[in-house]
Amino acid sequence: MGKASYNDLIAIEISKTGIGTLAEVEIDTENSTIKRTFKVNGTTVSGQTHSFTEEQVNLLFNNEVYWLNTLSSDWLPELIEVNTDEQYIIQKYYGDSLLTLYEDGKLRTAIPNIVEQVIDLYGFFKTKNVFKYNGALSNMTHNNGKLIAFDFKWAAERPNGLEYEHRSYDEWLSKINSTLPDSLKYLINT
Repeated sequence: MGKASYNDLIAIEISKTGIGTLAEVEIDTENSTIKRTFKVNGTTVSGQTHSFTEEQVNLLFNNEVYWLNTLSSDWLPELIEVNTDEQYIIQKYYGDSLLTLYEDGKLRTAIPNIVEQVIDLYGFFKTKNVFKYNGALSNMTHNNGKLIAFDFKWAAERPNGLEYEHRSYDEWLSKINSTLPDSLKYLINT
């Protein structure tokens, strides 16, 4: 099981946008777990059935697993189980995404130093030589104020895809703070 190449990701349109483009998601609030299943014709959290091929689903699942193992740290949800036969991943569930907190006006209350933490998180990604490409607020949460990032199926090794990484900063992370994209772009170049 390995990482996808940049060219593989581009071939399956890394520029897709929207919430829930591939995995079926089941949240078990009683056990604080989230199960993400990668399968053909799966129904995503958006309520839509995706149209990825079996080859694409396999590639994205394997890429997700590769980066979860490579990036294993307190920046990611605790990994509980990976089932390669059924292509699902179970991780600890910490609660609402940053998008929900943002929309409810509670983001700064939940994570007062969020700007600094995002910069630290992306500094960590830099040390691991990865571009996440998908810094959507719906792909981050927190654990008692500690930022947690998830959803690495689109991630790729640097330096390929700088334009997608920049788009992620400008489109999504700018919602946290309008100066954050410039700080993150500077971080890439230093």
